[in-house]
Amino acid sequence: MIAVEATPIPDRGEFAREMEQRRVRLGMRKSTAAKRAKLSPSTWGQIENGYYSQRGVRNTPNPEKCTIRAIANALNWELEDAYAKAGVEYGPDDLPPNDDVQPIDDGTFLELLGGMLPMQRKVLLGLMRTMHDPHTDVDKLLAA
Repeated sequence: MIAVEATPIPDRGEFAREMEQRRVRLGMRKSTAAKRAKLSPSTWGQIENGYYSQRGVRNTPNPEKCTIRAIANALNWELEDAYAKAGVEYGPDDLPPNDDVQPIDDGTFLELLGGMLPMQRKVLLGLMRTMHDPHTDVDKLLAA
């Protein structure tokens, strides 16, 4: 008879526990959250479960910064807090620079809107909404 040892399930860790709690509080299914983060449901599940199996051995996933960022965005989670829970060091280079963003006054904005075709206004307003909520469904905005 061959003795088979079961590999213990590793502790999920703070990041995985917080990830699940935030997703549940938002009322999201794993597949929905994965879609918002642009991850496969399988990858999301592995990270949230705290392990993945490979050849019968359970391994702890170590998500990269870009994956942590995607998960944080999907769950409306402060990036610095998400990095801390994942045990990743947060630095000033972790956020994209906003050097090219210039504020626009209301008069200039209304002037721009007035000179646009209806479809152009619709596209611009849709883009503005996605700036406030990156998970806005642009197709629905354009269909309205």
